[in-house]
Parts: sequence; structure tokens; C-alpha cells
Amino acid sequence: MKLHSETSVIIIGAGVTGISASYYLAKHNIRHLLLEQTTDVGGIWTSQNWPGIRCDTDIIKYSYSFKPFLAKQRLVSGETISNYLHATSKEFQIMDKIVFGAKVERA
Repeated sequence: MKLHSETSVIIIGAGVTGISASYYLAKHNIRHLLLEQTTDVGGIWTSQNWPGIRCDTDIIKYSYSFKPFLAKQRLVSGETISNYLHATSKEFQIMDKIVFGAKVERA
């Protein structure tokens, strides 16, 4: 595990909110780590992939202010959202701060 004494903040979960928290902490040079139980980022948008899954909110309202998701469609598929979260995590080096397979049992 990457956890060390210089880690100031631990984020539980690499879903939509965890990715956002990581971005803003990094922007302010705060050392942090994300603990993700699964093997991928994206939370529900990666783990749930049944046919026809989509967001019921306009994607621009669901996207990050630091990387707006501008789409031709207002309501996009779960796969599109998952791809957006992956691309954002890679672009902002958030993947480097994630420990996958880390189940938090208590805090």
C-alpha cells in the first residue's frame, strides 16, 4: 500500500466525488491518497453496466467544473460517463494516487 506518514488526507472511494476531491487537494498541494475497493475508477458508473443505464441529469450539471463534459446529448449513457471519469482521472494524474482493492472496514 502507498500509505505513508506524509499523507494528509485519505479519500474513500474513487467515484465521482472522490475524483473531484483528489483534483482539488492536488491543486492545493495537499498530499492525499484514494482507497478504492474495486479495481477501477468511476464508482457506480463503472460497476453498474446494465443495458440502457444512463444519467437522468443533464451531463453538463454532472460534470466537473475543471473539465466540463460538453456533449451533443443532454442525457448520456453510463458507458459515456464511465469513459469521462477514466479520462479525467488519467489527465489529472489521479490514477497515481489510488490504491485499488483497498476495502475500508472502519474509520
